[in-house]
Amino acid sequence: MVDSDSAWKWMGAGSGLLAAVLIFIGFGLAGDYGDTLDTSSPATEIAKFYISRSDQIELGSLIGLVGLISFFWFLGYVRAHLHASEGDVEWLMSVAYGGGLLSIGVLLGAILIQLATHSVSLADAQVAKTLFFLQWNYVWLFTPPMIAMTLATSVLAIRFRALPLWVGWVGVAVSVTLLMPWIGVFLFLAWTLVVSVVLMLKSTKLQKYVR
Repeated sequence: MVDSDSAWKWMGAGSGLLAAVLIFIGFGLAGDYGDTLDTSSPATEIAKFYISRSDQIELGSLIGLVGLISFFWFLGYVRAHLHASEGDVEWLMSVAYGGGLLSIGVLLGAILIQLATHSVSLADAQVAKTLFFLQWNYVWLFTPPMIAMTLATSVLAIRFRALPLWVGWVGVAVSVTLLMPWIGVFLFLAWTLVVSVVLMLKSTKLQKYVR
């Protein structure tokens, strides 16, 4: 029988896995606009694209919002776990936590833009193109906060063993890929999932497998 304290730890750690999956599904449903459109596409074509995916954009946005709620829980659990690490890690923990909070803020902004495209009509063709340009460049805002969270957490893993050493080095690699955010954001979600699974195992009797 699992005691209540272990169950809460398991749920806190597992919220990261849920967050990563839901955020990935949410943005995936909304569509990868780069495959069919670019900045030279006519405004009417962009508007038609948004209209054709209106239901998927709405559903994807709602799923993404639920994922971000779960990410809040995970971030709180990670903060508590890092705080328990040995050594003077307070400032690194603050960087990781602050980066996570800003990442949530940036993702909320992305969902807000997605929801705006959900309301586009053919009469709003120029508005649609403006929103498309905003989405096209918005991805760069993911880079600073996600690197802050990933890199600070990785340093804590490598230097202070807050997490397994290999998780830290994977995080460093993910931090580098975030300089190309159209790739790095998905690897960031994958890394979040990995950290979540590791923390879930550490909260059970299987922790010997993730040292």
